[in-house]
Amino acid sequence: FKEITYIVKRKHTLDNVLAVYRNLRENYDYYMKYDESGKFFVNEMKLKKRFSNFVEKIVMSVYEVLCLYGESYSRTLVLAALTIILFAALRTHLSQILTIESFLDSLKISITIFFQIYFDNSWITILERLISIPILGTLYIALRRKLERRVRH
Repeated sequence: FKEITYIVKRKHTLDNVLAVYRNLRENYDYYMKYDESGKFFVNEMKLKKRFSNFVEKIVMSVYEVLCLYGESYSRTLVLAALTIILFAALRTHLSQILTIESFLDSLKISITIFFQIYFDNSWITILERLISIPILGTLYIALRRKLERRVRH
């Protein structure tokens, strides 16, 4: 009963709440309950975003959409596939040759551009390369996070 009274009387600052989330996450990580640990991490990041300045909120919102703060590699893979397909369709539409073969050629070009292998000076190539950079970066972060957890202990 004394512990509950102490917790109620204690000031709840942002740092205290973040420390509680962090400690719970580390505890769940230690006992290899990674799904629950990930939920605490996501809530910790959402709380940080809530009390951030405007620029940080934008960056953290993009990070959340792309990979749920590093917790969802599947979300990033879906965004990568959608980006490749949309740019291939746009390239096919702009070439005005609307056949399956031209779409497949555009798809091959879009894949190489997305993975930063191919480059030309067209605006669509530059745009796709710029969009692919954060997607590939967050894919790396999410995969590393998932694989690192499986072999840590």
